[in-house]
Amino acid sequence: MRWIWQTLFLFAFFTPGLNQAQIIIDSTLLNSPEVQILETQRGDVFFGFLKAYDRDSITFETQRALSIRIARRTIEWLGPVREAKWLQGGSSPYNIRQRLADNKYLVQFENLAYSFTAIPYPKGLAEYRNIDILFNTVDVGISDHLSIGGGMFVPLIFVLRGKLTFSVNDKLHLGVGTNGFIGLASITEGLVVHYFGMATLGDGRQYFNVTFGRVGSWIEPEESFNIATVGGSISFAERWRIYADIGLSPGETGILPSFVINWTVRRNRVGLGLLGIWDGFFEPIPLLSYAHRF
Repeated sequence: MRWIWQTLFLFAFFTPGLNQAQIIIDSTLLNSPEVQILETQRGDVFFGFLKAYDRDSITFETQRALSIRIARRTIEWLGPVREAKWLQGGSSPYNIRQRLADNKYLVQFENLAYSFTAIPYPKGLAEYRNIDILFNTVDVGISDHLSIGGGMFVPLIFVLRGKLTFSVNDKLHLGVGTNGFIGLASITEGLVVHYFGMATLGDGRQYFNVTFGRVGSWIEPEESFNIATVGGSISFAERWRIYADIGLSPGETGILPSFVINWTVRRNRVGLGLLGIWDGFFEPIPLLSYAHRF
């Protein structure tokens, strides 16, 4: 009889998960272009896409292009974002805003160095940004389509800004925005307004962004001019992302390029790069940025 007990012991030791229920996988999710949410039983939440599954596990690609393999018995829920009950106000053991803010896979890509993207801020989230100590802003998502913000640029230039966006689908986003600069010091006194349209093509892994608008001064309207930006971003590792954009004014010879590498951890983002003026000769300015989400 001893061999029977030994066999039972070994079977129990090597198959600890057979008595745990496994989630039923909806086959229509496989390689679907619709963003999905994967929630584990311990409370981890990932945004991304189901790439493969078998009897015991699934392969899930996050929005940072990180491929992860998870045992099916550890999955609490898997499905499209639109069907997640805790996003629709249903019961959840976690505060929804806290979960979204803390989720390191909810990438932070709403801004380039010079320009907005047409990707909206999540409703209820706010972000503080600092560039080279001199430029400080705060942006808040009022709704899933509208965000407003403000800040200050030393010396004594106050900034008011906002954007209204619309997502055509998961890849194409359109919007309009404005920046208002109010100078109070003698050398910057006045009001300058920048209003523009924008289009963003891509997703959390990589995207291409363009804006076009006009800058005008209420004191000297004859000094108004058009300005465009072209740029984008790509994630090349779990916490690392490259941002680059170029500002230019049609009819002028100079351009304003920027290049930044960002490292993101939970709610914080640190960037290091260069911006400057290219007019036959590049005059680089070191760029050090920091952002924090609330």
